[in-house]
Amino acid sequence: MARSDVPTKTPAPVDFTSLPIIANDAFNYTGVLPTLPAQTLDTIRDIEPLMRADLDQLYFDRVHSLTPFLHQSSYIRISKHLQKGPAMDGRSTSDESKLSHTSLQYAMWAMASSLSSQFQHLRDTMYREALDRLRNLDSPECPMEKEEALLKQAQAWILISMYELMQVSFHRAWASAGRAIRLIQLLRLSNIDAGCDKVSGSTKDPGSFVDKEEKRRTFWMAFCLDAVICLVHDLPRTFTASQIYTRLPCSEDAFQSRTPTISLFLSEAMELQTAAKQHPFLEFILSISVSEQMQVHKNRSKMGPESGTTPAQFWERHMFVDSVLARQISRLQGLPVSHRAGSITLLARIVAQVASLSLLEVAATMPDTTAEYDHLVVGCEERAVLAAREIARLSNILLSDFNICQIHPFTPAPFLLCREALVRFQERGMALEDEVKTMEEALGELKTSNAFCQNIQKPEPPRFGNENALATPDSLMDLLIEDPSMGD
Repeated sequence: MARSDVPTKTPAPVDFTSLPIIANDAFNYTGVLPTLPAQTLDTIRDIEPLMRADLDQLYFDRVHSLTPFLHQSSYIRISKHLQKGPAMDGRSTSDESKLSHTSLQYAMWAMASSLSSQFQHLRDTMYREALDRLRNLDSPECPMEKEEALLKQAQAWILISMYELMQVSFHRAWASAGRAIRLIQLLRLSNIDAGCDKVSGSTKDPGSFVDKEEKRRTFWMAFCLDAVICLVHDLPRTFTASQIYTRLPCSEDAFQSRTPTISLFLSEAMELQTAAKQHPFLEFILSISVSEQMQVHKNRSKMGPESGTTPAQFWERHMFVDSVLARQISRLQGLPVSHRAGSITLLARIVAQVASLSLLEVAATMPDTTAEYDHLVVGCEERAVLAAREIARLSNILLSDFNICQIHPFTPAPFLLCREALVRFQERGMALEDEVKTMEEALGELKTSNAFCQNIQKPEPPRFGNENALATPDSLMDLLIEDPSMGD
């Protein structure tokens, strides 16, 4: 007897050898992803309820701690509601909500499949399905106007970018992150709480609280994604702290239990002296924000005397950034490392320590430093050595105590920056051979599960203090011009 939950009509095979969504992009997937048999594609289009449930649960078990922006029970309720509607092939424009939701689903399932041995063989198909649905959302015949649909589209692109960091390439992930960021700007998610005080910004309605909190979390996830990608090549970030009027995410327990909570703004949280326990996502955001301040300080120092900054002004700014960084590092010492939270707690610590290395680089390259400020340079050197040792220690904990599914896709970024900084410090005569070796081993171990680590060239040790050695490209196009193979 035929099952009622399985369509009797066989869908037409779809050729995934070319992806229309990137037809006009500078990137080409030819040869990157395998072409799957038509039978496999047909099977995926008709995913049975039990497999859907397995993939959903796998996502919340293994992926959610890496990208904590979805409310689990709300997602399941919406999924069940949409499944009761007329059967769709995912390409109809008659149901905007369903099309955007299925795009998000396939992006979720691509991530979940990539972290599962059971569904590993389906990951590329799920990824292609997500891209195909997102392409349809961009078509003129399917205008996306509802805020809910645009939000899900942004969430799907964030997950696609995360998947590409692990499975495709860094530059492909960069391009996809840009799609997510543009949607988030369109939705003005960086201004959710603008003009709202604690009374007007609060709500006793659990449903309204969850909706707004999911938007906040989506914004902050994009904030972190943008920051990490830009950090690698020392490029300006899309979102700067001074232009953000969205409160930080509340605790995971409050979010999932629908408990209305009023969280702090970024500027308020940066002043806290103790860490927010059981809230690793917030602490990761704060570490990323500190690294942004470090990056701004570094870029301003490159301007030299032309900027009108005197040595006294430089060191005043330097000491301010140093104090902010020291406070964040101290706060993180009190944050327990838990497997429930995944590796994001360790990642927050590593990002903060990498900022300490950058602080020394800025201090050491400051021209016309007089003896009056020598003690500050020496202090930076001492803290940089301690930071290098701490990063090596934390990386050993990360790779020995956490399984590969728990390691955050962002992890290679600070590891790479740390390795490059340590190589430069060795030119100054600092004894850091063991720490460099540890970073090399860590990046090598992550190569099997993260495309970010693949094809990373060992940095040529530049002469410290050489302005050209510290120069970075201004854009992705500059990178491709310098090394055309990076876009392949």
